[in-house]
Amino acid sequence: MWTVLGIIGFIFLALVGLVFIILGSINPKWAMMKSRGPVYAIFAPILAIGVIGPIVMIVMAIMNAEPTASEEIESVEEPPIEEEEPPMDSETPPLEEEDPLELDEEEENFDEEEVASRDNPAYPGEMITFVLEHYTYGLMEVDVTLLDTIRGEEAWEMIEEADEYNEPPEDGMEYFIAYFDIDLNQIEEDPFNLSSFEFDLVSSEGNVYNDDTYVTGLDDPIDADLYEGAGSEGHVVFQVDEDDPSPYVVFLRDLDGVWYQTEEGADIDLETEESV
Repeated sequence: MWTVLGIIGFIFLALVGLVFIILGSINPKWAMMKSRGPVYAIFAPILAIGVIGPIVMIVMAIMNAEPTASEEIESVEEPPIEEEEPPMDSETPPLEEEDPLELDEEEENFDEEEVASRDNPAYPGEMITFVLEHYTYGLMEVDVTLLDTIRGEEAWEMIEEADEYNEPPEDGMEYFIAYFDIDLNQIEEDPFNLSSFEFDLVSSEGNVYNDDTYVTGLDDPIDADLYEGAGSEGHVVFQVDEDDPSPYVVFLRDLDGVWYQTEEGADIDLETEESV
């Protein structure tokens, strides 16, 4: 603004001086000091403009001087930075603290013994749903039920009647027949080859009995190729020590499978179902 006023004032003085020069040249009586002659009348306004004009311009420039960059930086105060709180999402539920009682319950459940294991075996009549990762068939889910067991003299009579060429049990041993129902719920690589080799007989003291017992003629030996959704019932024949009161019959023992403990007088409930 001051620069504009200074320029206007300088132009005004220049015009005034120009008027005096013209008038002094035409008629010297218009000069401020006409007694000195027309030469002075011409140069007096020029001298006035030459002296007064620069002084006016300098004053205007000083008054209109802009602050330097450093002065501007010092003069500008930075406003304090306010930390913005994140907006609360009305749909986001508040974090809930974990209940230590619930954690204790989970730990107690984790420590519970697995169903149908050697330490917590199932009994004849219980159906066990067994999920496993088989090294040949992949992920499998199988329903296993030990329907019944027959041993001793009754078992030998059945085997002898089935085929007269079947040999009697070894000394101190007796035949043991286990009847199973196997249902294949899921499998990655079918068919599943179900045979007597998937079963073991383990003594009550933990010794695995020899699995090379072979008899012929009995109906429904457990031997089938199962696709997903199929099932099969059949028997497996072992020889057991006469003095072993409650041996275990195990399905897929090498894969931590399903353990059944047999004992005389055990109640059979076919509607009972457990899972492992």
